Amino acid sequence: MSSFNVDLFSGNAQGMDIYDDHIMFQAGTGQNFIHIIDLQESKALGTISFTAPDGQKCHMNNINCGIKMNGSDRFPLLYLSQTNKPMSCFVLRISDDAASYEIVQTIKYIGTKHYLKNSSYDWFIDYSNNYIYTYGHYNKDANRREIMKFKLPTLDSVAVDLSDDDILDSFVLDDQSIYQGSRIIDGLLYTPVGYGTNSTPGRLIIINLSTKGVIQDIPISCGEPEAIAKYKSGAILSSAGKDPTYYYIRL
Repeated sequence: MSSFNVDLFSGNAQGMDIYDDHIMFQAGTGQNFIHIIDLQESKALGTISFTAPDGQKCHMNNINCGIKMNGSDRFPLLYLSQTNKPMSCFVLRISDDAASYEIVQTIKYIGTKHYLKNSSYDWFIDYSNNYIYTYGHYNKDANRREIMKFKLPTLDSVAVDLSDDDILDSFVLDDQSIYQGSRIIDGLLYTPVGYGTNSTPGRLIIINLSTKGVIQDIPISCGEPEAIAKYKSGAILSSAGKDPTYYYIRL
């Protein structure tokens, strides 16, 4: 596992995704910035200051790249997870100059029969198969995670409230207490967990969504692992901190 730094922005690293092998979208929680970075040229393309519609700070736990809203757009849509209540998923269209954004959709889980209402800590998408997933505390147990699967909403509606009737599938995993940025890579769910401490060490858990089971649970030493994104023939894993480190791993 090799590592590198990107000295192009400030603020704690949180959500991250990579588009087309060279555009990195990195969210920083300190000042609610989304940084857009060209990895090939090692330069910042722009920085966006994000504000939730209610004006509250947004702990941006995860970013997933979707499709382009318009074929001529420079960047894809971003599915941004908010871990502050109401824990929405904001779908952002980034301007071509990487200086502004438009919220084209807000997605919420409003059901009550599964985990706690408004506890969708992470949203991640499988746009190849047109699904969106979210997870939260199962039965009020912070050490268990329930993953729920929905049809990926079309962009026809600005506000989408997903109910229990919309759930296509769900399952529960144990020993998943820390909620970080998850990513579907080549049909498998990669989710980093842990604080990187002796009591809650860092791990990379790989889940088969078809069999609903953990196929690998890999210890990792990188501080608090925050997010993972596919990159070329492997993936980049980001650690938390004011000066985040990125680790390249082969899959």
